[in-house]
Amino acid sequence: MVEKMNVYVARPRVAVSFIEVADKIGKFFARKGHRVTVDIAEKLYLPNIAFKIPFEFITWDYYILICTVAKNAIGWFNLYSQPIYTKRAFYYGVVEGTPFCPEEYVRKLNYKLVVPSKFCKEELEKMGVKGIKIVKHGIDPLEFEVPQEEVKAFRKRFPSDAHFIYYIASGDTRKGMDKLLEAVKIVNRKHKLFLQIDLYHTFEEKWRTYRDKLKLENRVFINPSFGKMPKREITAKMHAQDMFTVHAATAEGFGVPIIENMICGKCPIVVDAPPMNEHFTEKEGYKIPYTHIEYEKHVNWMIFKHHVYNSEDLADAIIYAIEHPKETEEKGIKAREKALKEYHYMKTYEQFLRI
Repeated sequence: MVEKMNVYVARPRVAVSFIEVADKIGKFFARKGHRVTVDIAEKLYLPNIAFKIPFEFITWDYYILICTVAKNAIGWFNLYSQPIYTKRAFYYGVVEGTPFCPEEYVRKLNYKLVVPSKFCKEELEKMGVKGIKIVKHGIDPLEFEVPQEEVKAFRKRFPSDAHFIYYIASGDTRKGMDKLLEAVKIVNRKHKLFLQIDLYHTFEEKWRTYRDKLKLENRVFINPSFGKMPKREITAKMHAQDMFTVHAATAEGFGVPIIENMICGKCPIVVDAPPMNEHFTEKEGYKIPYTHIEYEKHVNWMIFKHHVYNSEDLADAIIYAIEHPKETEEKGIKAREKALKEYHYMKTYEQFLRI
């Protein structure tokens, strides 16, 4: 019989991907028979007492903080990883480059830092962090089962004789919106291709303006719905794509949508750079080369490491996928098999019990 543990999973107040990861980790521990609390990281606690009504007694066997590696979050983690709060603590962190944080501060995470990709591990090791473990993000296949009627209903919004791809992303610079739009313009010289983008409302005007500049108003549809849609709607849109999908990002910490599209049986097209290229081989998808690396200071918390590629190369990969349907379909089938085998959340998050 499994000895029940008290597990506290902390995540940021507003961050779609981290919220979903926290929910999956919580679900994993709950299915293992443990007592789980999933809540915002900023909640204030005294040892064994929560500042909320009614007061509750808390002693954690596991405290897991899910967040970008940043100074303020490390501060919270240092507090709640103390023995008066928890027996074991893990900072489940991610970076898209180099944290805008003093190295001596990041090193406070020695032997407590867990990351989802080799890329994150290597970037943080450059800052001197020791004892980093890798636990890949996991997905729940059941969340990607959706009635075909809903998929077909969405697909009918676009001509049946055209190709369709769907991209869900925040819209900031590292998501490669400019490269994707440019590639769609090139592809449409040869094939009819439609694109739907769901992004944060703050980026809507920027990318609508760029789309209109490329004269793609009748091919690209941009909605400010990122973070507002139910998972079922997102899943239906992913399934509605043809045989392939494009993840246009130049910098990531992991790239969850790549795996989500793979579970939907879509052949992924990504830049051949970490961590985007860590999730599949040439048997399951297409990879395009990057030409160089650029660094960008993002606000005051991260220096993005962009793996820059040519939009022409992305367009060529899309055209190849369209013109080689049998190969693309076979890659999509293998992509789904790989996602089911390697990224089920009950398998990936099992690693937390072994580190």
